[in-house]
Amino acid sequence: MDLSVMDLTDDDLYQQAAAQSLPMADYYEMLYDRFVMLLERRHVLMVSSPEERTVFHDEEGRLAEAVILGTLLHEDGGVRLMRAFAYRVAHRLGVEVYADLSRCWYGIGDWGQIEDEPAD
Repeated sequence: MDLSVMDLTDDDLYQQAAAQSLPMADYYEMLYDRFVMLLERRHVLMVSSPEERTVFHDEEGRLAEAVILGTLLHEDGGVRLMRAFAYRVAHRLGVEVYADLSRCWYGIGDWGQIEDEPAD
């Protein structure tokens, strides 16, 4: 199931544009393509048990590159840029991937705080 503009309850224009896969700046396009390639190669964003961890996961079971990416996006554009990127990933790979990405990014800046989530 793909996320569409109709699924968004927040009227944030970045989210709407991201869900429609509008182009981003070249730098973010490159990051997006690399990140999607990692996920398409079956690198799991979150693992729940230590036995499932690979060298690509941190001690909390998060894909290290996803955490680095979230931190970089937050430094460049805050939660708005993180949302735009995450919604774009969800549009391409599905809502389940968005949920795992959200768990990876929890605690980066204000990501995951209740006030940052779209209102019903």
